[in-house]
Amino acid sequence: MYCFLDNYNELRSQYYGTPITDDQWFHVEVRSKLISGLAKGKAAGLDQFSSKHLKYSHPVLVCILTKLFNLCICYSHIPASFGCSYTVPVPKCDSHVRALRVDDFRGISISPVISKLFEMAILDRFSGYLRHLITSLDSKRT
Repeated sequence: MYCFLDNYNELRSQYYGTPITDDQWFHVEVRSKLISGLAKGKAAGLDQFSSKHLKYSHPVLVCILTKLFNLCICYSHIPASFGCSYTVPVPKCDSHVRALRVDDFRGISISPVISKLFEMAILDRFSGYLRHLITSLDSKRT
Protein backbone atom coordinates (compact mmCIF):
# COMPACT_ATOMS: atom_id res chain seq x y z
CA MET A 1 0.00 0.00 0.00
CA TYR A 2 1.26 3.45 -0.91
CA CYS A 3 2.14 5.63 2.08
CA PHE A 4 2.47 9.38 1.64
CA LEU A 5 4.44 9.76 4.87
CA ASP A 6 7.10 7.26 3.77
CA ASN A 7 7.35 8.92 0.38
CA TYR A 8 7.61 12.36 1.99
CA ASN A 9 10.33 11.22 4.39
CA GLU A 10 12.28 9.70 1.51
CA LEU A 11 12.02 12.86 -0.59
CA ARG A 12 12.82 15.05 2.42
CA SER A 13 15.99 13.11 3.24
CA GLN A 14 17.26 13.71 -0.31
CA TYR A 15 16.37 17.40 -0.40
CA TYR A 16 19.15 19.96 -0.39
CA GLY A 17 17.20 23.14 -1.09
CA THR A 18 18.73 26.46 -1.88
CA PRO A 19 17.93 29.61 0.05
CA ILE A 20 15.19 31.81 -1.25
CA THR A 21 16.43 33.97 -4.09
CA ASP A 22 15.42 37.55 -4.85
CA ASP A 23 12.94 36.50 -7.51
CA GLN A 24 11.10 34.29 -4.99
CA TRP A 25 10.33 37.00 -2.44
CA PHE A 26 6.86 38.47 -2.53
CA HIS A 27 6.62 41.90 -4.14
CA VAL A 28 4.07 44.67 -3.74
CA GLU A 29 2.99 44.58 -7.39
CA VAL A 30 2.02 40.92 -7.18
CA ARG A 31 0.07 41.46 -3.96
CA SER A 32 -1.82 44.36 -5.53
CA LYS A 33 -2.72 42.16 -8.50
CA LEU A 34 -3.95 39.38 -6.21
CA ILE A 35 -6.00 41.76 -4.05
CA SER A 36 -7.71 43.21 -7.11
CA GLY A 37 -8.54 39.64 -8.19
CA LEU A 38 -10.28 38.71 -4.92
CA ALA A 39 -13.95 37.82 -5.32
CA LYS A 40 -16.46 40.43 -4.21
CA GLY A 41 -19.35 39.73 -1.89
CA LYS A 42 -17.77 36.89 0.05
CA ALA A 43 -18.49 36.53 3.76
CA ALA A 44 -16.03 37.96 6.27
CA GLY A 45 -13.92 35.56 8.31
CA LEU A 46 -13.57 35.45 12.08
CA ASP A 47 -11.42 38.58 11.92
CA GLN A 48 -14.40 40.42 10.32
CA PHE A 49 -12.30 41.46 7.28
CA SER A 50 -13.73 40.97 3.82
CA SER A 51 -12.16 41.39 0.41
CA LYS A 52 -13.69 44.89 0.25
CA HIS A 53 -11.55 45.93 3.21
CA LEU A 54 -8.40 44.96 1.33
CA LYS A 55 -9.50 46.40 -2.02
CA TYR A 56 -10.41 49.81 -0.65
CA SER A 57 -7.73 50.12 2.02
CA HIS A 58 -4.82 52.54 2.03
CA PRO A 59 -2.00 51.43 -0.33
CA VAL A 60 0.37 51.05 2.63
CA LEU A 61 -1.60 47.94 3.66
CA VAL A 62 -0.26 46.13 0.58
CA CYS A 63 3.29 46.97 1.71
CA ILE A 64 2.57 45.71 5.22
CA LEU A 65 1.03 42.46 3.96
CA THR A 66 3.96 41.93 1.60
CA LYS A 67 6.36 42.32 4.52
CA LEU A 68 4.25 39.95 6.65
CA PHE A 69 4.19 37.30 3.93
CA ASN A 70 7.96 37.57 3.40
CA LEU A 71 8.52 37.19 7.14
CA CYS A 72 6.27 34.11 7.17
CA ILE A 73 8.42 32.54 4.46
CA CYS A 74 11.70 33.67 6.00
CA TYR A 75 10.94 32.31 9.48
CA SER A 76 8.78 29.35 8.38
CA HIS A 77 5.98 30.46 10.65
CA ILE A 78 2.32 31.06 9.88
CA PRO A 79 0.10 32.97 12.33
CA ALA A 80 -2.31 30.66 14.13
CA SER A 81 -5.26 32.82 13.08
CA PHE A 82 -4.62 31.90 9.43
CA GLY A 83 -5.95 28.42 10.21
CA CYS A 84 -9.07 29.58 12.04
CA SER A 85 -12.34 29.37 10.16
CA TYR A 86 -15.97 28.65 10.78
CA THR A 87 -18.27 26.27 8.97
CA VAL A 88 -21.68 27.24 7.68
CA PRO A 89 -24.23 24.56 6.76
CA VAL A 90 -25.79 25.08 3.34
CA PRO A 91 -28.81 23.02 2.23
CA LYS A 92 -28.17 20.83 -0.81
CA CYS A 93 -31.80 20.80 -1.92
CA ASP A 94 -34.99 22.82 -1.73
CA SER A 95 -36.06 22.96 1.93
CA HIS A 96 -39.71 23.71 1.09
CA VAL A 97 -40.38 20.21 -0.25
CA ARG A 98 -39.76 18.21 2.91
CA ALA A 99 -38.14 18.31 6.31
CA LEU A 100 -34.36 18.39 6.05
CA ARG A 101 -32.02 15.81 7.54
CA VAL A 102 -28.35 16.15 8.40
CA ASP A 103 -27.40 14.50 5.09
CA ASP A 104 -29.19 17.30 3.21
CA PHE A 105 -26.51 19.84 4.14
CA ARG A 106 -23.00 20.49 3.00
CA GLY A 107 -20.55 22.63 4.90
CA ILE A 108 -18.57 25.57 3.61
CA SER A 109 -15.66 26.98 5.58
CA ILE A 110 -15.22 30.72 5.89
CA SER A 111 -11.52 31.52 6.28
CA PRO A 112 -9.80 34.87 6.96
CA VAL A 113 -9.31 36.85 3.75
CA ILE A 114 -5.66 37.56 4.60
CA SER A 115 -4.93 33.82 4.83
CA LYS A 116 -6.66 33.35 1.44
CA LEU A 117 -4.45 36.09 0.03
CA PHE A 118 -1.36 34.38 1.49
CA GLU A 119 -2.43 31.08 -0.08
CA MET A 120 -2.91 32.80 -3.45
CA ALA A 121 0.54 34.40 -3.09
CA ILE A 122 2.15 31.02 -2.34
CA LEU A 123 0.46 29.44 -5.35
CA ASP A 124 1.44 32.38 -7.55
CA ARG A 125 5.08 32.35 -6.48
CA PHE A 126 5.79 28.62 -5.98
CA SER A 127 3.37 26.83 -8.35
CA GLY A 128 6.29 25.53 -10.43
CA TYR A 129 7.76 23.76 -7.41
CA LEU A 130 4.39 22.36 -6.39
CA ARG A 131 3.72 21.00 -9.90
CA HIS A 132 7.12 19.28 -9.83
CA LEU A 133 6.36 17.72 -6.43
CA ILE A 134 2.96 16.44 -7.55
CA THR A 135 4.44 15.02 -10.76
CA SER A 136 7.17 13.18 -8.85
CA LEU A 137 4.62 11.80 -6.36
CA ASP A 138 2.37 10.61 -9.17
CA SER A 139 5.25 8.89 -10.98
CA LYS A 140 6.26 7.01 -7.83
CA ARG A 141 2.67 5.96 -7.16
CA THR A 142 2.33 4.12 -10.49
